[in-house]
Amino acid sequence: SEGRNFQFAHHLVLFDLPEDPGLLEQRIGRLDRIGQTEDIHIHVPYLPGSAGELWAKWYHEGLGAFEHTLHGAATVYREFREALESLASGGDWADALPGLLDRTREFKTALYADLESGRDHLLEISSYHRETGARLVSEVEEFDRDWKLEKYLLRLFDHFGVTVEDLRDREYLLKPEHLFSADVFPGLPAEGMSITFDRERALAREELGFLTWDHPMVVAATEMFLSSERGNAAFVHVAGAPKQALLLEVVCVLECVAPERLHADRFLPPQPVRVLVDHEGRDRTDSPEGNLLGKGKAVPGPADFLRKKAAPLRAMVPKILAAAVAIAGKQAEGIRETSAKAMRERLDAELERLEKLRAMNHPVPESEIAALTGERAELEEHLLEARLRVDSVRLVLAGV
Repeated sequence: SEGRNFQFAHHLVLFDLPEDPGLLEQRIGRLDRIGQTEDIHIHVPYLPGSAGELWAKWYHEGLGAFEHTLHGAATVYREFREALESLASGGDWADALPGLLDRTREFKTALYADLESGRDHLLEISSYHRETGARLVSEVEEFDRDWKLEKYLLRLFDHFGVTVEDLRDREYLLKPEHLFSADVFPGLPAEGMSITFDRERALAREELGFLTWDHPMVVAATEMFLSSERGNAAFVHVAGAPKQALLLEVVCVLECVAPERLHADRFLPPQPVRVLVDHEGRDRTDSPEGNLLGKGKAVPGPADFLRKKAAPLRAMVPKILAAAVAIAGKQAEGIRETSAKAMRERLDAELERLEKLRAMNHPVPESEIAALTGERAELEEHLLEARLRVDSVRLVLAGV
C-alpha cells in the first residue's frame, strides 16, 4: 500500500484483500494516478467459502470499491468492522451476507448524502475561475513547447563541466565527471541522473527528473553563473555597422538592499540598466550599433586588436566606463522614483482601507496601522537608496 507508484501498469492482482477499505484505496491508488493511460483491471482470486470471498463480495457488491473511488472509507469501516470480523471468524456467513450488503449500501448512500450536503457549492464556484484556469494551462503548455530552457541548460551544463549524453529526443543523462563545484547542481548524484524536458514523459516515468525554470538545480546553477565573474568582461566585433566605432557596453544592476521582512523586491527586483557609450563617453545605447548588439549580431573580437591598442585602451576604458556608469545612474534615479511611487500607492491604499474599517467600528488594532506606516517609511528609504553596481562590460569593435 506504500512505496513506488506503478502508473505504467494496468493490471492489479489482489491475492490478499486488506481488511480495511482505506488500505484497498491505497493499493489501487498505486496504479490509478497521474500518468495512467488505460483502465485498470483488478483481479481478486479467492477460495469459495473463505473469508477472502466474504471481503471480496462486501467490497464489490456492498461498497462498489473496485469500480469507484470510496469516500468516507474510515467511517464505513468503523460501522461494519465488528460484523465483518464476526462473520469471517464464524465461517458460515452465506445466509447473513445479503442482509449485510443491503445495510452497507444503505449506509453508504446516507453517508454520501451527508458528505454532499456539507459541501459549499458557492465556495467551489468562486474558488475556480474558468478563464483564469484556462489561461494558466495555456501558459504552462506554452512553456513546455518552448525550447529556450533546453538550449540554455545544455550550454550551461557544458560551461560548468557536466557531461551530457543524448538518450533520445528531449531526454539526457547528466554526469558530473568534470564538474568544478558540487554546489552548482544540488541533487546531481555522482553516478549521474536522467532528465527530460517533456512533461508527459516525466509523469509516466518517475525515474526521470523534469527540469523547469523553477527546478532547484536550474535555479542554483543560474544564480551561480550570474554571481560569478566568469564571462562578465568580453571583447566583441559587430560587422554590418554603418560606420567604424569603438564602443563600451556596460550593464549595471540596480539592487535594493533591505531587510528580508520588508519584501522590497515586490517593488524593485534586481533591475538591469544597459548603457552603450562611444570612445568619447557619449550615450550610443539607441544607435544602429546598439541595435545590432541587441539582436545578437556580435562575434568574438580579434585578439590582435587588443594587443596593438593595449596602451591607448588602458587610458581610455576607465574614463568611458565612468561616463557609462554616470549615464546609468541617471536612469536609475527614474527607476527608484517609479518603484517608490508604486509602493506608496499600494500601501497608502491599504492604510486607507484599515482606517475605513476602523471608522466603521471594526476591531483594527492601532498597532497594525502603526506597523504598516513604519513599513511604508522603511521601504521608501531603502527603495530611494537602491545601489547601482557594474555587473558586466563588453568592448565593442563595430563596422570593421
